[in-house]
Amino acid sequence: MTCFSYSEYFSLFHACRHKSRSAQPSAAPSHNPGSNKATRRRYDGSYFSTPQAVEKTPIERAIMNKDAETISKMIKSGQKLNEPNKDGWLPLHDAAYYGSLEVMKILLQAYPNSIDQRTLQEETATLISTTKGHIDCLLFMLQSGADPDIANKNKETPIYKACETKNVEALKLLIQYHADVNHRCNRGLVALHEAVSRNDLEIISILEKSGAKVDAKNIYGITPLFTAAQIGKVDLLRYLTKCGADINTQANDDATALFEASKNGHDEAVEFLLSQGADANKQNKHGFLPIHIAAKKRDNTEYVSLYPSVL
Repeated sequence: MTCFSYSEYFSLFHACRHKSRSAQPSAAPSHNPGSNKATRRRYDGSYFSTPQAVEKTPIERAIMNKDAETISKMIKSGQKLNEPNKDGWLPLHDAAYYGSLEVMKILLQAYPNSIDQRTLQEETATLISTTKGHIDCLLFMLQSGADPDIANKNKETPIYKACETKNVEALKLLIQYHADVNHRCNRGLVALHEAVSRNDLEIISILEKSGAKVDAKNIYGITPLFTAAQIGKVDLLRYLTKCGADINTQANDDATALFEASKNGHDEAVEFLLSQGADANKQNKHGFLPIHIAAKKRDNTEYVSLYPSVL
């Protein structure tokens, strides 16, 4: 049976935000301020590099300034504004990043085949618009026929990014255009996992009512309910159980949601799970029960008394 670390699993929700992510300035086009660096010396004698500003091209300046007239003149003069830069970004991606709607309209009219073109990180203008929260740009892309389910290199779709950024408006819009709420990202995560990790009941409700599978498991065998137990959110547990989530779900190491709530000292979550019929006698693969981990972690007879059926 596959072994895994819970700390590793739950860190994956947030760790990637400190790396080069889709639609972040570090993954931005040729005007990326980090492309040139200057070396400096610290007080202790060590050296470090600092990003240096890179002069922007006329196209980039026009897009940043939302200068649709200049972009239109460039196209009419014969300039090609559909050439990708070293990161695979088109001016259309730039326009999505900066929220330059009128520029996007001009570019897409001139180069209709670029609608779903991807950067080297496999980001589309639709995904970038979602990540940056530019609803007007997102709506325009969807109305123009953009595919709402194209994922980036992390297999994250616009729906997943809407949940990650807690953008209800973007989520509703994507669902309206039939985006897949059950698309699997890296390690088997779905949008519902992300919404639970963000403790966003509104988004959880929208996803569930739109067909999200409440018992979807990632590669570790972890469901959204298991995630809710790990972070001790009783309101999320209550909602997911009402939606039919399996309260005795077990991960790949046979740990249950009850075990995880006990391990993290979430008294209210433990009480709720027990009140809903969670099986306190399910062992993990090492033979430990929830009561064992509770006693070891707390050394608290009042807490342990929550488990009368196994005492």
